[in-house]
Amino acid sequence: MISLRSAFLNLYDAHDPYIPPADFQRRFSGGAGSAADMAILERWFISDKKKLTSREIQFVLDAYDDGIAYLDEQVGLLFDDLERVGRLANTLVIVTADHGEHLGEHQLYGHASSLYDAEIHVPLLVLLPGGAHAGQSIAAQVSLRDLAATVADVTGLGGSPFPGRSLARHWAADASPQPEPSLSEVDAPVKSAPNQGRSPVFRGPMKAVAAGNHVYVCNGDGQEELFDVEADPMQSRNLAGLPQFRSTLDQFRTDLDRLLQAEDSVTSRARKD
Repeated sequence: MISLRSAFLNLYDAHDPYIPPADFQRRFSGGAGSAADMAILERWFISDKKKLTSREIQFVLDAYDDGIAYLDEQVGLLFDDLERVGRLANTLVIVTADHGEHLGEHQLYGHASSLYDAEIHVPLLVLLPGGAHAGQSIAAQVSLRDLAATVADVTGLGGSPFPGRSLARHWAADASPQPEPSLSEVDAPVKSAPNQGRSPVFRGPMKAVAAGNHVYVCNGDGQEELFDVEADPMQSRNLAGLPQFRSTLDQFRTDLDRLLQAEDSVTSRARKD
């Protein structure tokens, strides 16, 4: 009989407003800032960034880094406590994020705005029990939808009732997984618009497919974008209209249709169950 304990922590410290606890020593913004600075932080998500000075925007970006530093410190303290009570060695730890944050890329700020890498390319750290495969870095892009199956596999629970496949296929001794495209979606903008209606999501529901070095974005108005994120990490050059990428674009369209059909099938089965 398997006896397991689990915990899910949703750490909010890298989310706006980027204000860590008062007793935290801010390493990037250089202090709490003036009352005007704090007002900017508190209204950051809904403010019109085009009306702010470069110094004000830089203060906010530094405050975001402070939030990450505070979060990092707290996660470190958690690991210290697990190690102190002898639990870290036999604990599966997964650190990731549900989304990224625009910090000026494409003149956008916040999240729920686009499907550029600033929002969909998030960190993923997997610390396996016993330190297995410690230090191994895997370059292949994967999908967060595989995390539930990964937990079920690594902890010995067997089959997972959730969609996705265990990520163990990437670190197994005979690992040679084939590249798999991953799907991202955003259906509607948040009620409080961080970019005053300038976000791509205001043109309608968006889909994106990432595979290899490329990311394909299908906007709600039908506009297509294709980026080589290795050669162009800021995604500033849209390749979708270039003849030499026509076959690549066709493949992404095919992949998108297949992934959406698979998603509809999973949703349909879940409703029947």
